[in-house]
Amino acid sequence: MVTRLRPALWPAVAVVGIFLALALFDVPAQLPAWLHALLLAICAGALAAALLHAAQQFRWPGRDAARRRVESASGLVHRPLAALDDRLAGGAGDPAS
Repeated sequence: MVTRLRPALWPAVAVVGIFLALALFDVPAQLPAWLHALLLAICAGALAAALLHAAQQFRWPGRDAARRRVESASGLVHRPLAALDDRLAGGAGDPAS
């Protein structure tokens, strides 16, 4: 999930970083009140747009992706969790198989 969430949140993190850089350089305090308010509104709007974009871009992993992640993270070989969904190629109706 983190591998899908991180790329979606990069724009929002960039907006927050730009705002913090401006604040640490004390740029808003040197601006007139109306320009200070405009800067805050622009940063808030950019952050809201970035978070909305992240919410639209993010997709929860499916069942197969979760199984592959568990198999790769645990070091299991030959994909044993994928074998749970295997079906017989022939003789499925034969009780002896």
